[in-house]
Amino acid sequence: MKNFIISVFVNILALFIIVKLLDGVSIDGSKTLIISALLLTLIHVFIKPVLMFVSIPFNLFSLGIFTLFINAFLFYFASNLVSGFKVATFWYAFLAAIMLSVITIIVDAYFLKKNVRVLKDYGNTPPK
Repeated sequence: MKNFIISVFVNILALFIIVKLLDGVSIDGSKTLIISALLLTLIHVFIKPVLMFVSIPFNLFSLGIFTLFINAFLFYFASNLVSGFKVATFWYAFLAAIMLSVITIIVDAYFLKKNVRVLKDYGNTPPK
């Protein structure tokens, strides 16, 4: 539950940045921003794993680039579900999905330190 709430807040931050940087993505107000971030988080938790599993052959064939299109589709899908959250074209959704991924990776790596390994210098002796 804690990770879900953190993911919602990360998506709120990411959507806020995306709306400020991309002209083709707009959100009417703060309430719409929160609802959109919540919906995006739910989509990424429940729908994205199913789509990723179904698209394994396409992802293998495209060396993972098909994942970008799945993320763009899910972003565009979320914009169609929430009134006040508008994406002009699919290509704006594509750019926004890339930005969302980058922002999420940065926040996860530097602020949450969830999957960051710390390497120690052991000198000439191997670690035990």
